[in-house]
Amino acid sequence: MRHDRPWLLAAALLATAASRANAASGAVPVRLQGGPGAWTLLRGGQPYFIRGGAGGAALDQLAARGGNSVRTWGAGQLPDALSQAESRDLTMLVGLWLGHKGDGFDYSDPAQVEAQQTAALATVLKYKDEPGVLAWGLGNEMEAGDNDTPDLWKAVDALALKIKEVDPAHPTVTVVAEVSASKLENIRRYAPAVDILGVNSYGGAATLAQRLADAGWTKPYIVTEFGPRGPWESAKTSWGAPLEPTSTQKADVYRRSYSAAVLGASGRCIGSYAFDWGYKYEGTATWFGMLMPQTLETLAAVDAVGELWTGRGRAMPLPRSKRSTSRPPDGPRSRART
Repeated sequence: MRHDRPWLLAAALLATAASRANAASGAVPVRLQGGPGAWTLLRGGQPYFIRGGAGGAALDQLAARGGNSVRTWGAGQLPDALSQAESRDLTMLVGLWLGHKGDGFDYSDPAQVEAQQTAALATVLKYKDEPGVLAWGLGNEMEAGDNDTPDLWKAVDALALKIKEVDPAHPTVTVVAEVSASKLENIRRYAPAVDILGVNSYGGAATLAQRLADAGWTKPYIVTEFGPRGPWESAKTSWGAPLEPTSTQKADVYRRSYSAAVLGASGRCIGSYAFDWGYKYEGTATWFGMLMPQTLETLAAVDAVGELWTGRGRAMPLPRSKRSTSRPPDGPRSRART
C-alpha cells in the first residue's frame, strides 16, 4: 500500500524497536523531579548535579578536579568521545546539531526539517542505550541572528516529542545564546516538549538567574557554556582590538559566574558546563581555553571551577597576575600588519 508520509511509518517502527530494546538496555535512566523552584535531576534514581566541562580534552583532569559530565555539540564527535567519557565514569550531554540560517538551513522548508529530524533520531537510536548518556542537546544557538522564529521552535518541539517516543529514559535540552523575554516566550509557546533550557552565557552570566526569573521561566536550566567575556563583549584598544583578560582575571570571572548563575539558583539551575575544557582559537589562541594548547597544562580557570566543585583548592595555587587590562598596554596605538 502506498504511504503518503513514509517517515511516519518509519518513526512508528523505530519506536517499537526502541521499546523492545529497553528491557535489555544498558542505559541509566535520567529524569526530572520536583517543580518550579525545586527541580532535581535524578540519574539512576539518585540526585545528580552537573559539574561539567564543555569540550572533550583532558578528561582525566576533568574527573580529578571533581567534574562528572562533558558536553558535545554534534554526533560527529561520537562514538569515541562517549567511550572516553564512560571509561572515566563521566556522563555526556550528547549534542544533536541543528541547522543554522547562516549555513542555508530553512526551518520553513518541510523537507529540510524532516531530513534533519530523521538524522537526529538515527543518532538517538544508536546511542540511547549507552550508560554514559545523560541527556540530548537539541541544537546550539541556532536561533541566533534573526532566526528566533515559530518555525524553528516548532521543529525543535517535534524533534523532542519524537525523541521521547524512542527514548523515554533521557530528557531533552535545547541550547540558546543568552536569553530575552521574547525568546523565552517563543520556546514556551512553540516548544513545550523540551524538558530543560540550556543557556550559553558569558558577560551576562552574573545576571542570568535573575533575568530568567523576571521573564517567568519555570522549567529547569543548565548553563551550557560560561567563561570569560568574549571578544565581542570586551574593552577595546583605540584601534579596535579586543583586550584579552589575564588568566587570573578569567578565573575570577568563572568564580563569579558560577556563584551567581548556578549556586545562586538552587532548585532552578541543575548544573553547568564550563567552556572550553580544552583549547580553541577564537579571538586568540588562549582566550577561551581552560588548558594550554597542545601541552594541556591547566590554567587558573581549571583551579577555579575545581575548587567550586569540590570545595578544595590546590595545595600549590598558580601565581596570580596583577596586570590590569582596563586600558591598552603602552606602545604604538596603530601599526600596519606585516
